[in-house]
Parts: sequence; C-alpha cells; structure tokens
Amino acid sequence: MKAESFDKKLLLFIFALIPLLSVAPGVEAAPKKQYSTTKLSSPAGTEYWLYFKPDNSSTPHHFLSVIASDGSISIRPHPGDDPNGWGTSWYPQPFFPGAVLRSAKVSNPVVNQKGITLKVSGTVSNGDNKGVGKFSLDIIFAYDNNKKITSGTGNYSIKLPKSLVDLGAGDLNISKIASNFLHNVPLLSGDMGNTGDMSNVFSFTSDAIHSWDPIVNPSYFPQGESYFLFVDVQGQYNNVDTAVQGYEPIAAAYKPGVKLTYVSKNLDSRIAFGAIYDTTKSGEFWQDNVGITPLILQNSPARKFDFSIVFESADSQRQ
Repeated sequence: MKAESFDKKLLLFIFALIPLLSVAPGVEAAPKKQYSTTKLSSPAGTEYWLYFKPDNSSTPHHFLSVIASDGSISIRPHPGDDPNGWGTSWYPQPFFPGAVLRSAKVSNPVVNQKGITLKVSGTVSNGDNKGVGKFSLDIIFAYDNNKKITSGTGNYSIKLPKSLVDLGAGDLNISKIASNFLHNVPLLSGDMGNTGDMSNVFSFTSDAIHSWDPIVNPSYFPQGESYFLFVDVQGQYNNVDTAVQGYEPIAAAYKPGVKLTYVSKNLDSRIAFGAIYDTTKSGEFWQDNVGITPLILQNSPARKFDFSIVFESADSQRQ
C-alpha cells in the first residue's frame, strides 16, 4: 500500500472517531443523581436497565439494557425517545465458530459522575457447553440527552492457553453485533420493500474501506487485517406490515444505529471484518438474521489480545 493512501484512510478513520470520542464518558460529567440502574430477575435471566435523568425532566430515560441469560450477555441501546426504538444488539463476548455463547457474567453496574460502569468476564465460548481461556471487558456507558446518543469506552482483553494455530478451533470472533434486516416485505405504506432494524453496514480498517449490502453479499468476509476496525451499523425506520404477513400488528419505529471501534494495543491483535445475512429468514421480523463478527484469523500466533473499545448508538430519527 502506498503511504499516501494509508495516511488518507487513517485520517478518515480519525475523523470518524472524533464524533464518538466527543460524546464519550468523561467529557461532560453529570451529577451522580442523574444516572441510576434497575435490576430485574426472572427464570430467563437478569436484566440491568440503565437510566439518565435530564435536568429538565422528572422522568429518567432508559438508554441501555444489559441482558444476562444462561451465560450470554447482550447490550441493547435505546438512545431515542421512540418507545419501540430497540433494535441492534451487541454481544461483547468472544467465541469460536459454531459455539453457543455461555460462561459469561456481568457485575452489578456501578454509578458514578461520568456514567455507569460494567464489568463482563468469562471464558471464550467453544462448542455447545465448554469454554477455553478467559476474557474481560471493563466499560463505562454514558448518555447525551441533547444529541440522543448512548456512548461507551472501555478495555477488552482475551487470554488463551494456546495460540489460535495450536488450538485449531478456527477464527476467533471477538464479539457479535446482531440485527434484523428485512428484504422485500410488505410495508405499512402499502408497498413492498426493505426495512428492519438496520439498513446497511459501513466499516474500515487501516488498509480497506467496506460498504456491506446484505442482499448483494450475504456472506461477506473480505481479505485483510488491521490493528483497528471501525464498524457502523446504520439504523433504520422499521415499518414492516406484520398484519399483512399474518401476525399481530406492530408499530413502526425508528431503530438506532450502532458504531463500534476496536483499537489493538499490540501488533499481534490484528482484526478482520466478517458479516453474515441469513437469507432464509429475510422476512422474519423477530429474527436476528444479521451477524457482524469482528474476528482474529486462525493463523495468528498470539495467545493474548488487548483492545481499546469505543461504542456509540444514535437515534436514527435524527440522522
């Protein structure tokens, strides 16, 4: 790659990262009383609801949920005011291909002036019910009520007993972004079209820029690794007509986008982009038929991987 081309793409990355960092926790600290949490437990698992209470409101805004169920952890942002504005989820735990997500746990959230801190830890899921090595994520979430943005910054570490080459378990998925994309479905407007919780995905690394269209490339694993990866899952106005499909009607809603950035702390932690769209479920509004998986290729000789993480979710109605 020419140095000029690399510098240009790196500059684009920095400019893309600036809006994320500008709303990251710590820039505008809020009084402690403005953040709060609620814990809900049921046989299905535990949920932590994260709230922010604006100065001019008596009602706190539920801006994020963390769901722990049978060793699986999902993070669901809700930056906007639409009561049905829940959509794309982030599963921040590592796993090998074909694994069932298990053996992860989340600590009770800790409220402070900068936001709400979470700690997620466990083993790297491998197979149906076993794990290998260990991982940890420390992240603090905050909310910007004026911009309707949920943000987070943190540190992520994975330690394996052997290198990926020696383990022979395949590529290491360092997390998963799960979403829903509906193709050629009935819309509330009376037309047929595409909708769902997301539209398309933009990403780039130090040497490549990608725009993923799930219809054109249902299985998308471009070549190339980088010390950083930026992923932008763009939100969508979901106006599928489920009544026409034969189901109970659901209200149209603005679904939030999700941006996720991984920056490696060492040269061995090089990341690639991967994404899959399950076309057999392209009309099923309740399915997570999209899986976006930042990954480390199986030929990596490393056993330890460390990253800085920036997370952002914005109200798609304002985009």
